Amino acid sequence: MFLRRLNPPLLLIIVVLLLAATHTQPAAAAANGVFTSFTPNAASGCIFGIGNYGIQVNGTTDDGGGLDYVAVILRDAAGNYGDNDFWGAGATAVGATFSDATGFNSPPAARPFTLELYDIGSPVGTSADSPAGVALTRAGTLLTSYTFDPLTSIPACASLPLLSASAPGSPGPVLPGPEDRNLVLIIGDIGISDSPNGNPVNADAVLRRCQTVFVIGENEDATWYKVFLMGGWIPAAATIDVPEDYGQATFPANCS
Repeated sequence: MFLRRLNPPLLLIIVVLLLAATHTQPAAAAANGVFTSFTPNAASGCIFGIGNYGIQVNGTTDDGGGLDYVAVILRDAAGNYGDNDFWGAGATAVGATFSDATGFNSPPAARPFTLELYDIGSPVGTSADSPAGVALTRAGTLLTSYTFDPLTSIPACASLPLLSASAPGSPGPVLPGPEDRNLVLIIGDIGISDSPNGNPVNADAVLRRCQTVFVIGENEDATWYKVFLMGGWIPAAATIDVPEDYGQATFPANCS
């Protein structure tokens, strides 16, 4: 799986902003996406680093350089936008995952807060947190969102007024709770089947070594696992259990 965060130099930002006046990058569709986790940071000051999110997406379209791009942006209940992240997953990646810290660049005005995941066109040359970057994200296709009230989990936010959270769009698939899911690490490239011992879902539905995926079911003898978001099954023998925070700061990935 190829995954990276974009941090272009200022010169490229200027060039692309000038080109944008005459050319708009089309937004290409990622098949689906979901927030897999959010861990609030109780020690934050209700601006920077209020928590860490995790998401999982399937890439389907080459937006440029072999990547399918998505963005994650945070907003408060008053409609003020904060941290905006651009991410690129392989155009045929299945179950691409990433996580990062999020927060606001200036004090938020109201709670609750909402994380939004968008499918976007190529952001190459655009700074994610610039006005152009935020505009690019908001012009994309909303895949899913996650709303949370920081009242009890982030004490510094407790003084914010509570407003009704607006609905930014239709939510994506809902990840089952911790008691109904299990994170596993893929130990060898394996195709996804439509049923235990069944047929391949399609030629591109392949989980790669060192990817992680949530298991949400198993067959009667637990030799096959049903995987979240990918719509199919994989052999249990192709996986090993890992902690749910695997790949995050609290439990760094150690697969190669």
